[in-house]
Amino acid sequence: MLLQFTNEVKTMGITPIMTAELMQSQGREYSFEEYLVDEVVLLHNDLSHTSSSLPQRTMEVTKTRGHSHVRGRHPFQFVENGIEVYPHILPEAFTGEELSEGKLEAVPTGVPGVDPLIGGGYPRGTATIISGMSGTYKTTLAAAFLEEGALRGENGLLLTFQETPQRLIKMLAQRGVNLAEAVAGGKVTIHHHVPKKVSLDAIFAAMCEEVERRKITRVVLDSLDDFERCIDNPSAYKDYLVMFLSALARAGATVLLTQKLERVTSSNPIADIRYVSMVDTVIYLGNVEIESSIHKVISVLKSRAACPDSDLREITCDTKGLHVSHKFHGLSGILQGTARGQFKKTVENIFQPLYFVRDFARMGSGEKATDAQRKQILSDVQSQLGALEAALKDYFGFDPEEEKKK
Repeated sequence: MLLQFTNEVKTMGITPIMTAELMQSQGREYSFEEYLVDEVVLLHNDLSHTSSSLPQRTMEVTKTRGHSHVRGRHPFQFVENGIEVYPHILPEAFTGEELSEGKLEAVPTGVPGVDPLIGGGYPRGTATIISGMSGTYKTTLAAAFLEEGALRGENGLLLTFQETPQRLIKMLAQRGVNLAEAVAGGKVTIHHHVPKKVSLDAIFAAMCEEVERRKITRVVLDSLDDFERCIDNPSAYKDYLVMFLSALARAGATVLLTQKLERVTSSNPIADIRYVSMVDTVIYLGNVEIESSIHKVISVLKSRAACPDSDLREITCDTKGLHVSHKFHGLSGILQGTARGQFKKTVENIFQPLYFVRDFARMGSGEKATDAQRKQILSDVQSQLGALEAALKDYFGFDPEEEKKK
């Protein structure tokens, strides 16, 4: 009777749609109706395939006659204008023409001291992971990349999951990164999402639309840890990341991904960084204790497109932005966070005044020195001794004269 009914309706030029209750979505038996119709669309709203505490609405096409369909479950939600579906589409293989591109262009990082470390800048169209512990300027370094792009006339997109756009902009302004002007001018767009409240497929759809519409060439995802929180199935982490990176690579965008490190368990931090094989460049930001003081260190652990600088350098931040300075001469164990040896910079600060005093003493003891010259030499000696005294107090954290007064 059902087959006769559907066939007679179709011969009248009408497209019939029938609804039915789905008693269970896992291990279900196929009903006879599914064999008689041309298409079958299942709508789910359950927790059966996730570890989340919130159910998710998904759409699954299991059968279509006469044409193909995209397999798998695709999230959807009710919006003011109706229903929005976010197809979970796997990335397509790159064509031979796309794979035969020439040398990668170096994209400036926005921090002059970082550019030489990675061969002039981030390779255009590739992905970079900026990994480090909390408070090591990961977000600041990534935001500087967007600000630099805005100054060069490039459009950028920031995907953030923690700080609200207003708070993030204020925080970055205190660190010398002016995103407010770039956002106000329309050069940088910030998409703020709350993990678990929105599916990654919805985030992906909004990102692709924004990238295509505004011809965005710089994208920052802050952070991978929050990205993972949007996925209920841990085995799907890499699949989703591949989907994001492939779409952005096809669009020609340069991507930065920040990632939090809880700790460094070996002599090489790259062993603790996730998804290393999926990106072209890996930058490590860490803390190191030197002479009872915490210093920040930056290092390039991986670079496919260029020959990176292997130096470990100090990175600092003030109201004018990030600054990459000297190497950690004379020390080892920097990557583990506890330095060993004598910091060459500190040693130089102590011995340099001594060398001046020695040379001044030789000059003052010469027979040809005039009284005026000896007076000037004595003044210089006193100045250098003062510098030496200050360096020793700073090194030992101790002032003998003040202690005597106590």
